[in-house]
Amino acid sequence: MHHNAVLARFKTAVVFKGTILHANQGVGPNGLRQDLVAEIDSAIYIIDSTIPFKNRRHVFEQVKKGKVEKNTLLLHHFASLGFQKVQIVPIVVSSRDAWDPENGTFLKLVAAKATSMS
Repeated sequence: MHHNAVLARFKTAVVFKGTILHANQGVGPNGLRQDLVAEIDSAIYIIDSTIPFKNRRHVFEQVKKGKVEKNTLLLHHFASLGFQKVQIVPIVVSSRDAWDPENGTFLKLVAAKATSMS
């Protein structure tokens, strides 16, 4: 259930700036199941989350590397569909709610920015 809660938060953030193309579906020629595939500003973001038991930095790095390796074929798939920017976004939150600081990079992209009125 924790995995679904993390995805729900990211999905909510994405819809403010983009469109969810696929959610928990097989994508591409090999039918790789993805948590979310979103289009934001004409770019594709393949969002794949994981919940490792340990909350050590080296574990976070290992699981992110695995997510990128697993999804590399999808970079070519979406490029063949005409998308010039395709990025794999591994999201890591430990089972004890430790947050990978790099998750914030993607959230900053999709976060609604407040503008001041002068």
